[in-house]
Amino acid sequence: MIHHTLSIVIVFAIFLTVCSRGATASFANFQHTGSKPLISLRRLNILRQPIQHPISANEIESSLSIANEGEDTMSVERERILKNFLEMSRVAGQVGSKCDESVLNELNDAAKSLVPYSDQEPGRIPLVGNHVLIHSQSKGGSSGAFGPFVGRVTQDFLDDVRFVNNVSLFGSFLTISLMATREVLDDNVRIRVTFKETVIKILGLEVLRKDIKGSGIWKNLFVGEYMDENEVRKLIRVMETPSLFIIEQTL
Repeated sequence: MIHHTLSIVIVFAIFLTVCSRGATASFANFQHTGSKPLISLRRLNILRQPIQHPISANEIESSLSIANEGEDTMSVERERILKNFLEMSRVAGQVGSKCDESVLNELNDAAKSLVPYSDQEPGRIPLVGNHVLIHSQSKGGSSGAFGPFVGRVTQDFLDDVRFVNNVSLFGSFLTISLMATREVLDDNVRIRVTFKETVIKILGLEVLRKDIKGSGIWKNLFVGEYMDENEVRKLIRVMETPSLFIIEQTL
């Protein structure tokens, strides 16, 4: 009887040993092969985390209200800075070379403060129709200055590539036009301008046409719409060429 019982104990011990080794081997297999147990510790961890309460409609509305207030504040600040800048440029006048150095420096600093408020990718904003120069710090004829005389400076955009710079003196008695093309550069901010020819007209009649060579870069600091004091919508462009140019179009 004792021998029979001892035999059963020995067999049972061997069975437990085999099972234990199998379990150890199975666990090692999970570690080395990356196999996942049926219930992962990570999942158990997640279940132990406190349950977050759902976001209420009031909280969503409050967040949207704060975002809208931020946008409104940005818009008000943009209008204030742009209005002050345009007033300064009109007081300085069309020909910047006639201004004191302190006035030019103040305008240049104000122009740079407009950069964060510009429309995105200012170089790719469509330009059509007639645009009028407000202020230029160029010392050449592109500001409209010819000796003691100052002409009206405009830009006429013919299509996505071609445009014309015009300077009109004595009304429309004398018009000097520069035919040019433009190409938006990869940064979507700068535009390469290439001049093609000059045309001179007297009383609308062409008296001279001459091929020219030359090019430059427009760096757009600010391009965007603005509502003036008469509630007239205008497109404002502020550029460095590298001289500062401020140009507007009535929309």
